[in-house]
Amino acid sequence: TNKEQQAKLFSRASLRSIAKNHLKTMTKSELDSDWKLDEFFETIFVVNLPQSSTRLQKMTEELHAIGTKNFEVFKAIDGRREVAPELWQKFYLNLHGIGNDTEEGKKALDELHKGQAGCYMSHYTILQNVHNAFQNALKDLKAAQKAQDSLAARQHKKTARKYSRVLILEDDGGFGILNNETQIISKKGVGRILRKALSKLPDNWDMLYFVVHATEPTYEVTKHLRKLNRSWSMLAYAVNHRMYEPLLKRLQKIEDPDITKVWPIDNEIGEIHHKHNVYAIYPSIVFTQAGKSHITDKTWDAWQGQPIYTH
Repeated sequence: TNKEQQAKLFSRASLRSIAKNHLKTMTKSELDSDWKLDEFFETIFVVNLPQSSTRLQKMTEELHAIGTKNFEVFKAIDGRREVAPELWQKFYLNLHGIGNDTEEGKKALDELHKGQAGCYMSHYTILQNVHNAFQNALKDLKAAQKAQDSLAARQHKKTARKYSRVLILEDDGGFGILNNETQIISKKGVGRILRKALSKLPDNWDMLYFVVHATEPTYEVTKHLRKLNRSWSMLAYAVNHRMYEPLLKRLQKIEDPDITKVWPIDNEIGEIHHKHNVYAIYPSIVFTQAGKSHITDKTWDAWQGQPIYTH
């Protein structure tokens, strides 16, 4: 079957086998200084608004500090300039308690919804692009195999592998473990936690979060890996090719003129976590940098959610 062919095509280097190999062959300090993210994921996106050059610079430094040089910058969609009102007006939640009984308040809430729409459309577009690239590569591979063109087949297989799983990062993330109280960040032992989590990740995983905020109880797979039921965060997450279609099916509602109410993208995705094999690294190993949010326009402390449900 097509599924079996795909499994065979991508079984060569599962996340689990790469992680086990790192734990076997690298020292503790090497594990920390080089996370080898591009060995796990050939496609890494950093979502960035072109006007946010400082954020991109900071994120580039963060990635370099954990040995990651290969990533693509995805030009984020600016909800305040590039999203039509019929789309951003579908966002209706007031999660930040903005008083909207004044003109100023109403405007602030509109700006929040435009920001949420930009975030939604950015991630939705990446997933569409990756899914299309993956499907096209599979189609081309099939045609090349039929034509017995081994050179073309090799190239298409390489492209299919490249898009078979993807890591998506927002530009205001940092790597390490954050103490939310003291705001102190530690990178010690974090590269090892990454490999410990991934070395136990089942091969039929659908999504993997590097940081998440659980809104329902989670299942402890191992000390460093949790299975999620519902949660939110779009800061740093990986998607396996099996999950492209379910995610797009969920997210395409924004384009449906009959649907008038849409939640922020992380909440929308969180609603289908329980139906799929969605995992999170524990403790979280990415945090949100302190600074001004493009979505809420508020200035926040550095923050790190956890895949542990607390009432």
